[in-house]
Amino acid sequence: MDSALFQNGEFSHPRSRPSVKFGAGFYRNFWMLSFLLLCTAIYFQKSRKRDAAIAEISLRLREMETVKTIAAKEREDLQLRLQSQGDPAWIEMVLMRDLGVVPEGWIKVQFRDCQIIK
Repeated sequence: MDSALFQNGEFSHPRSRPSVKFGAGFYRNFWMLSFLLLCTAIYFQKSRKRDAAIAEISLRLREMETVKTIAAKEREDLQLRLQSQGDPAWIEMVLMRDLGVVPEGWIKVQFRDCQIIK
């Protein structure tokens, strides 16, 4: 009886089974392949978004560093002005530059409605 069952194929060895055709194997693994393709597409899309965000943040950082440098120069200039307020030469320079005051003995020349011709 044992040999009859073996001959009918009920207890056959897995290697002796007929091989699966390509079409049946493809349809069986289609969902796994689709899932992998979907994951790959999502990964590349997210990496592009990440790269764009990094570029934007880098641009903002450079702009902020530029603003910081300008603010530091301005702060230094203001500190120098505050430190030199007691100096008579500085006071004279401010009067001449901002208010247009001229020291005695100097000639002041003013140009009104002046147009520059190129």
